[in-house]
Amino acid sequence: MLVAELEAHGHTVVEAADADQAISVLRDNSSVRLVFTDIKIPGTMDGLDLARLVRAEYPSLKVIIASAHVGLSDWAAEADAAFEKPYELERVVLKVDQLAGARVQ
Repeated sequence: MLVAELEAHGHTVVEAADADQAISVLRDNSSVRLVFTDIKIPGTMDGLDLARLVRAEYPSLKVIIASAHVGLSDWAAEADAAFEKPYELERVVLKVDQLAGARVQ
Protein backbone atom coordinates (compact mmCIF):
# COMPACT_ATOMS: atom_id res chain seq x y z
CA MET A 1 0.00 0.00 0.00
CA LEU A 2 2.83 2.40 0.81
CA VAL A 3 4.46 1.90 -2.59
CA ALA A 4 1.19 2.61 -4.41
CA GLU A 5 0.55 5.71 -2.33
CA LEU A 6 4.07 7.06 -2.86
CA GLU A 7 3.80 6.48 -6.60
CA ALA A 8 0.44 8.27 -6.61
CA HIS A 9 2.27 11.23 -5.06
CA GLY A 10 4.76 11.26 -7.92
CA HIS A 11 7.62 9.29 -6.39
CA THR A 12 9.49 6.60 -8.26
CA VAL A 13 9.85 3.62 -5.92
CA VAL A 14 12.47 0.90 -6.22
CA GLU A 15 11.90 -2.02 -3.89
CA ALA A 16 14.70 -4.20 -2.53
CA ALA A 17 14.20 -7.67 -1.06
CA ASP A 18 16.97 -7.29 1.50
CA ALA A 19 19.79 -5.02 2.64
CA ASP A 20 22.23 -6.44 0.11
CA GLN A 21 19.90 -5.68 -2.79
CA ALA A 22 19.26 -2.19 -1.37
CA ILE A 23 23.01 -1.51 -1.37
CA SER A 24 23.24 -2.75 -4.96
CA VAL A 25 20.41 -0.41 -5.97
CA LEU A 26 22.18 2.51 -4.32
CA ARG A 27 25.45 1.74 -6.09
CA ASP A 28 23.74 1.40 -9.49
CA ASN A 29 21.24 4.27 -9.25
CA SER A 30 22.41 7.80 -8.55
CA SER A 31 18.87 9.17 -8.67
CA VAL A 32 17.86 7.67 -5.31
CA ARG A 33 17.06 10.44 -2.84
CA LEU A 34 15.62 8.55 0.11
CA VAL A 35 15.90 5.12 1.71
CA PHE A 36 12.94 3.72 3.67
CA THR A 37 13.77 0.63 5.70
CA ASP A 38 12.30 -1.51 8.39
CA ILE A 39 14.64 -2.41 11.24
CA LYS A 40 14.11 -6.14 10.71
CA ILE A 41 15.06 -7.02 7.14
CA PRO A 42 16.82 -10.04 5.66
CA GLY A 43 20.36 -9.94 4.37
CA THR A 44 23.80 -9.48 5.83
CA MET A 45 22.68 -6.49 7.87
CA ASP A 46 19.52 -5.23 9.50
CA GLY A 47 17.77 -1.97 8.66
CA LEU A 48 19.61 -0.05 11.34
CA ASP A 49 22.96 -1.13 9.91
CA LEU A 50 21.67 -0.22 6.45
CA ALA A 51 20.71 3.24 7.72
CA ARG A 52 24.19 3.70 9.20
CA LEU A 53 25.83 2.61 5.93
CA VAL A 54 23.67 5.02 3.96
CA ARG A 55 24.61 7.85 6.34
CA ALA A 56 28.31 7.04 5.98
CA GLU A 57 28.52 6.33 2.24
CA TYR A 58 25.67 8.45 0.88
CA PRO A 59 25.39 11.46 3.24
CA SER A 60 23.10 13.38 0.89
CA LEU A 61 20.41 10.67 1.02
CA LYS A 62 17.54 10.91 3.46
CA VAL A 63 16.71 7.90 5.61
CA ILE A 64 13.42 6.81 7.16
CA ILE A 65 13.25 3.80 9.45
CA ALA A 66 10.19 1.91 10.63
CA SER A 67 9.72 -0.75 13.26
CA ALA A 68 7.10 -2.41 15.40
CA HIS A 69 9.55 -2.48 18.29
CA VAL A 70 9.11 -0.34 21.34
CA GLY A 71 11.89 2.18 21.74
CA LEU A 72 12.09 3.28 18.14
CA SER A 73 12.95 6.75 19.39
CA ASP A 74 16.31 5.32 20.50
CA TRP A 75 17.13 4.71 16.84
CA ALA A 76 15.72 7.97 15.53
CA ALA A 77 19.17 9.60 15.52
CA GLU A 78 20.16 7.17 12.76
CA ALA A 79 17.52 8.57 10.41
CA ASP A 80 15.76 11.70 9.23
CA ALA A 81 12.47 10.22 10.42
CA ALA A 82 11.28 7.15 12.30
CA PHE A 83 7.84 5.57 12.41
CA GLU A 84 6.45 2.96 14.77
CA LYS A 85 4.24 0.34 13.16
CA PRO A 86 1.46 0.36 12.54
CA TYR A 87 2.02 3.81 11.10
CA GLU A 88 -0.44 6.14 9.48
CA LEU A 89 0.11 5.92 5.74
CA GLU A 90 -0.66 9.61 5.21
CA ARG A 91 1.96 10.68 7.77
CA VAL A 92 4.65 8.58 6.09
CA VAL A 93 3.77 9.91 2.64
CA LEU A 94 3.83 13.47 3.93
CA LYS A 95 7.29 12.92 5.45
CA VAL A 96 8.59 11.38 2.22
CA ASP A 97 7.16 14.35 0.31
CA GLN A 98 8.99 16.71 2.68
CA LEU A 99 12.31 14.86 2.64
CA ALA A 100 12.55 13.74 -0.99
CA GLY A 101 10.22 16.19 -2.66
CA ALA A 102 7.06 15.19 -4.46
CA ARG A 103 7.07 15.18 -8.24
CA VAL A 104 3.36 15.30 -8.93
CA GLN A 105 2.64 17.08 -12.21
